[in-house]
Amino acid sequence: MQWENDPQFESYIVKEAQPGDGGWSLTFAEGTGIWCPSEHCQQEPQPGETARLYGKGFGYPVRGIAIGGRSYRYLTDEQEDARHAAWVEAQHAERQAKLDSERATRDATRAGLPALFRERIEGFIAARPHWRRDYESYELFVCTEAVKIADRFKGDGPAIGGFHGADSAAQKELVPDLDYSAHSGNTFGAACHLARLFIDAPQRVPLQHGALCPLVGCAEYGCSPARAKAAP
Repeated sequence: MQWENDPQFESYIVKEAQPGDGGWSLTFAEGTGIWCPSEHCQQEPQPGETARLYGKGFGYPVRGIAIGGRSYRYLTDEQEDARHAAWVEAQHAERQAKLDSERATRDATRAGLPALFRERIEGFIAARPHWRRDYESYELFVCTEAVKIADRFKGDGPAIGGFHGADSAAQKELVPDLDYSAHSGNTFGAACHLARLFIDAPQRVPLQHGALCPLVGCAEYGCSPARAKAAP
C-alpha cells in the first residue's frame, strides 16, 4: 500500500481512544492528540499501539493516520495539495458570494463611520485586490464597535483600559449596545484599542495595523510599510 512506503510521518503511542460520532478522539502518550475517523477502518485503536501521522510535521496538515498497521485515512502529498487548493477555491467562491449579497449594506456601514475609520478601511481596499472578499466584514465589525466604545468614553481614553479589563457584567453595563455575542478576544481587543486611539490620537486610526493582522500577518492583510512604521 502507498502509505506503508511513505517516509514522511511521525510516530506516537496511543494512550487512550475515546469513541465519538464517526471515529475516536485519540490521546497520545507524548501529550498530544488527534481526531481519528472510522470511515475507512472500523477497528478501534488500542492503548499501546503505534500511530503514524503522515505530513510535514507540527503546524502542517495531517494527511494520513495509520495505527497498528491499519490505515484510517491517507492522502499523498500531491493529493493533499490538490484537496487544499480545492478547499481554498471553494472558500473564495463562498466569500465572494457573501460580499456580492452584502455589498450595499457594507457600503452603507462604511459610509456611516467617522472619516478616519473610512480612510482606514479604504486604505486596506486599495492595498489588496481581494481584501473586501476576505476581510472586510471582520474589519467593519471591529471599527463599528470601536466607534460605539469611543462614543461612550468621549474625552477619557484611559477609561477604556478599565472597560477592557472589566468582567462581562460590568462591560455590558458600561457599553450596553455592543454586540458582545459576536466578539472574539481579538475583535474585542482591537475595537478597544481603536476606540482609545480615536480619543487620544485620532490621526493614528488610519495607520493602525489591521484587526486580523495578529492572525494572518500584515502582508496578507494589506498593511502598507507606512502603516507598519507609523503604528507599531
